[in-house]
Amino acid sequence: GLQASSLPSSVRDRLSGEMLFARAFIYFQLASLYGGVPLILTTNFAQNESAPRTEAAQVWMQIIKDLETAAELLPAIYPTSNRLRANKQSAIALLGRLYLYQQQWEKAITATTAVITDNRYALEILNNAFLATSKEAILQISMPPTSTSVTWEATIFLPSSATARPTFSLTDTLVKSFDNGDQRFSAWTLRRAVSGTTYTYPNKYKSRTATAGAAKPEYIVVLRLAEQYLIRAEAWAMQGNLVNAINDLDVIRVRAGLPKIADTSPSISKDDLLKVIAHERQIELFAEWGHRWLDLRRTGSIDTRLSGIKMGWQSYKALYPIPFTQIRDNPALTQNPGYSN
Repeated sequence: GLQASSLPSSVRDRLSGEMLFARAFIYFQLASLYGGVPLILTTNFAQNESAPRTEAAQVWMQIIKDLETAAELLPAIYPTSNRLRANKQSAIALLGRLYLYQQQWEKAITATTAVITDNRYALEILNNAFLATSKEAILQISMPPTSTSVTWEATIFLPSSATARPTFSLTDTLVKSFDNGDQRFSAWTLRRAVSGTTYTYPNKYKSRTATAGAAKPEYIVVLRLAEQYLIRAEAWAMQGNLVNAINDLDVIRVRAGLPKIADTSPSISKDDLLKVIAHERQIELFAEWGHRWLDLRRTGSIDTRLSGIKMGWQSYKALYPIPFTQIRDNPALTQNPGYSN
């Protein structure tokens, strides 16, 4: 009902843009994990409660449409002093990811360049990337002021006491993937021995609790600049512009304390460079929003990579099962192949 309201047009546009961004982001998560899902574009509850699944391709088209519209409606400035609400660059940054997923290389380059060249954003040193004040952040989420938890991620990943075992630990496959001298390992992971077993766990978010009502030292990072460089590097490489791809990739590598590809492998082939980019995405974005899982799916390499390391892996598991409660409440929904209701 925003467009029919008496709010100033600038407010209507900003709020409409924020809602379109939110819908696009939620549908990105849903379509990425489940494939086709009901595409809800109306407030008619009688229609929505029995909506069948929409083909994934149509959902992806709607996501891009929402983000393109949001980018037109949203102002470049954030409405508050922090980065907790979507602005124009938030929509453009997520568009860059969507264009990459849809193999629209030129559009991915244009979108990410618009964010990378915006001087409000800059890569931080590793230990500052996830702070509430991070200039690397494009969009963040804050826990409620009354909550003693600083971020969901810290609550999940950091042990609850000095002697507790981490709830989740990094796989040996990931731990061994870090190059020697990669400062992301020392800055973004910790190790703890419990009952004779050593666990390595994520430490990107370093503050687990804070006093209720006090300012949170960290916010949940939804979008950040490093991903934009990696998106553009991959898009450049897919277009055959290896020089530009290497330049973008080296920005990330230098921040991690690694040698430049331009120095160590200036004549690297396209295929080998794409492998290096995939590796950098794995290391840079681990434990963030399921990036690695989605990368394996979108590149068609999920079976090859997981069949040897995940016990009982089968191809149909690349999509999650539709929860039974959803099918119970809406019989028009169908289950993904391989799963029983």
